[in-house]
Amino acid sequence: MINMLKKKDFDLFLFIFQASDRVQHMFWRLIDETHPAYDREKAEKYGDAILKVYQKMDEILGEVMPFVDEHTTLFVISDHGFHSFRKAVNLNTWLVKNGYMILSSEKGKEYKLEDLFGKGEFWPNVDWQRTKAYALGLGCIYMNVKGREIYGIVKPGDEYNGLKKEIVTKLKNLRDPVTGKKVIVDVYKREDIYQGEYLKEAPDLVVGFNEGYRVSWQTALGGIPHEIIVENKSNWSGDHCSLDPSITKGIFLSNKKSTRESASIIDIAPTVLEIFNLPIPEEMDGKPIRFWVAN
Repeated sequence: MINMLKKKDFDLFLFIFQASDRVQHMFWRLIDETHPAYDREKAEKYGDAILKVYQKMDEILGEVMPFVDEHTTLFVISDHGFHSFRKAVNLNTWLVKNGYMILSSEKGKEYKLEDLFGKGEFWPNVDWQRTKAYALGLGCIYMNVKGREIYGIVKPGDEYNGLKKEIVTKLKNLRDPVTGKKVIVDVYKREDIYQGEYLKEAPDLVVGFNEGYRVSWQTALGGIPHEIIVENKSNWSGDHCSLDPSITKGIFLSNKKSTRESASIIDIAPTVLEIFNLPIPEEMDGKPIRFWVAN
């Protein structure tokens, strides 16, 4: 994808390559011998797929470099890293087994993507008038708040805050029963990571998983399977969604030396605006990245 913004004598070219993302999602199982979906025969044939894509990206960058002079600012950006997705974590199942979600029936049901389109029911057999929390999406947990959810029972204020604190503490202590490994790096309260006028629309808690673990597809679809942690045997074997940001950092490369040691993805937009001498909206997150100027 190529986008171009032109202002006076300056041009902005934006190139987006999705292949490096897609290839890691599907082929990570062939570079991780501990992955449940690892296949030695396929690994011998396709195990270099990820490497080849990155080599192609490097080749493309090499073609661009001759056109970069001292008046040109070049960024190479990845908004996230990648991890092996060996095991899936069913957050709704965890909520059921810890008493935060109450079922009228113990029968778990698995969902398919088709259930998103009016053919199924999210959170089957949930007794909402006794349920305190539910999970949906990629690592998001919501309290069943009175006055906010249609069948909410958790009172805003002390009860709400106490429930969040309790769930955070228990989730951070979750360990894989097979390996003993810590499953979750951290759990974030929305007020600690988000800000702005739409804060109330954000999930109450956001779960950051450890290397090798990811929120299950069933959680994203509102499903409640029997087990909390299950092996991921699908081809979709590498991921970044719901992995803790502290261990899933992307990269930022530039032809100019930054005056700061590190930058964030949220700094890119204000940096581009400043380069073009355009105003930076006050509500915009991030700060412009500035660069050393050679004397």
